[in-house]
Amino acid sequence: MLHVGVDLHKRVPQIAVLARDGAMTQHRLENDPARMEQFFTTPASPARVAIEASGTRWWLVDLLERLGHQPVLSHPKQTKAIASARLKNDRVDAERLALLLRGDLLPAVWIPPADLREARELIRHEPDLAERAGPEGTGGAPPGPSPQHDPGRLPGAAAPVG
Repeated sequence: MLHVGVDLHKRVPQIAVLARDGAMTQHRLENDPARMEQFFTTPASPARVAIEASGTRWWLVDLLERLGHQPVLSHPKQTKAIASARLKNDRVDAERLALLLRGDLLPAVWIPPADLREARELIRHEPDLAERAGPEGTGGAPPGPSPQHDPGRLPGAAAPVG
């Protein structure tokens, strides 16, 4: 089985592929879903792919699962504690992820099912969407005075008669 370490970034991820015979190859690709799909379609057999857990990972997890690979999210702090290195760069990080995965030493976090991931993303983005919509869904316009609201009256007090 192939073991792959991905140091994922917004623009250019570093990918280390550890073959069965121990040979390590390094790749840098554009963070383009079509290009990444082409790269991960190449292995003849399913691979285990270690990705450091970060905010930009779910699209890659979805892609890997769709292609039949086994994504594994590493716990960033625990991984750094195990694989601390004097030399730190993207190549070293990707290589360490692949090596820890191969030795079953990678501290992993749970990957929720795809439908739960989608629901979580919607909830995570809800405050941004609500803010864009404006107060009480007015599309950004401030709400007008309410007939039930009198700033001079205490909440719960009876409305003046008259």
